[in-house]
Amino acid sequence: MYTVTLLLFFASIFVESVGAVQVLWTLSCVVHLLMPCRIAFGMAPRDSIPLNIGHFSERLGCGVLVMLGESVVSATLKYNSLHHTARSRYYAGLFFVFLLVFGLCLMFFHVRPPHHLHALRRSRLHAVSCMTMYEVLSACVLAIGVGVKRVMEHIIDDADASMPPFAVWLLAVGVSASLLSLFVLRVLHYWGRRSAGVEEPSPIKRLKAWWWALLGFGTVVPLIMTSMLSLVERAALTVVGVHACTVAVLLVAESCYVHYFFYTEPSSSVAKGAPLAAQADAHASLLAHHSLTSEQ
Repeated sequence: MYTVTLLLFFASIFVESVGAVQVLWTLSCVVHLLMPCRIAFGMAPRDSIPLNIGHFSERLGCGVLVMLGESVVSATLKYNSLHHTARSRYYAGLFFVFLLVFGLCLMFFHVRPPHHLHALRRSRLHAVSCMTMYEVLSACVLAIGVGVKRVMEHIIDDADASMPPFAVWLLAVGVSASLLSLFVLRVLHYWGRRSAGVEEPSPIKRLKAWWWALLGFGTVVPLIMTSMLSLVERAALTVVGVHACTVAVLLVAESCYVHYFFYTEPSSSVAKGAPLAAQADAHASLLAHHSLTSEQ
């Protein structure tokens, strides 16, 4: 199937029609996205190759990290042509870009679980969905890189002028879709998990449910803020600042949540005198993530 993907891309080189090129690229992407399904469901066990989940997870993390780094590079391409009157707003925009990219990077590596909790170990459906979401996340990160480049161009040229709607919504959709991809990856890795032999109090269950709701709502905040900005202004510095602050707030909230549960939940969720193995299991589960307990 990878051969079919490459052939479709190579065929687009010799096609002059823009519509035909778009069709070939779309078919190539569809075939590429179907590859995990072909491996998981279309191959006999004797023909499959065992997957090193730890190595696979590390390589995917390196790929996402490289693409996030390209977003930073795209923000610095016009530094040599920078006029001295635009330096202050340029560095302000660069700060927001760094904050946005660094926040997404921290969120991505926080979502990634230990090897024994990885979605690839849960089922074939979880594995296919996880690999597909990595592909979607990669496309979203590339969209963020293009949006960041357009933002920095407008900051250098005229920071007060309104950006074109397409550039504004490209960055907003890229950030929102990235947060949604990370949310789905959380669900694939952690949803329904619970510590063995540990019964969580009702307040803990409700707090975890509220936390999942907050994560889900956070995926649409960039779209809501962009819709509000469209009614007021679309200045480049404001656009990138809003998205960077949104990611930073979600990141700080998650850090506070994890640290709060690390210091409070083990004493309340693990019964006194419980075996050390149960306590260690509860601590490991909390450090990995705090999933919503499945209700019977």
